[in-house]
This record gives sequence, C-alpha cells and structure tokens, in this order.
Amino acid sequence: MMQSGAGYVVAQYTWLCAWESEYLTSMAKKDAQRQVAAEAVLTKWSTSEFYMASDPNRGWVATVLDPVRFGDSSGVARDHPQSCSQAGIVNVRDYRAPQSKPISGESVQA
Repeated sequence: MMQSGAGYVVAQYTWLCAWESEYLTSMAKKDAQRQVAAEAVLTKWSTSEFYMASDPNRGWVATVLDPVRFGDSSGVARDHPQSCSQAGIVNVRDYRAPQSKPISGESVQA
C-alpha cells in the first residue's frame, strides 16, 4: 500500500526527470530552441509549490538551475539520476562527463 500523497510525489519527480532529460538531450544535440524551452520549464520547477515545500533552502536552484543560466549543464547531469530515482525511474542515461582514467603505470595524485 502506498502512503497518502506518494503518487503526487512520484508525478512531480517524473515531470522533473523528463524535463532534465530534455534539457540534457538538447545540450548534447546542440539544439538551442529545445534547450531554451527546457530551461524555461525547469525554471518553473523552482517556483512550484511542491519544490518550495520540499527544498526551503533552495539547494536545487543553487546547484542545478543557477549554473544552467550560464550554460553549464553539469548540475543537471548530476541531479538527473537522483530526480529520476525519486520517481522510481532507474537505468537513466548518464549525461555526466566520463572520469579520465590514468594511463597504465601512472599514479593519480589528489
């Protein structure tokens, strides 16, 4: 049995997952029209009643939306798998840049 309101939460995160995916796809395809449209919709998320109640410190805006305003998709790429998992959507495409691996014999220093 699902908890009361669980369907609403799943719907909100499904919506966010879809629009983050649209934004990341538009960036990968260099489709400016789709990118601008997705940015506008993601901006609406930041003023939604659900978002305001679930993130009163506005952490998502600072780490995801603010970088988008400067053409930086890395915050969306990091957030996307988490948003989708909140909706029960797994095995989403990983848009994050691959980590470089050291060449055999090299050491990595922090």
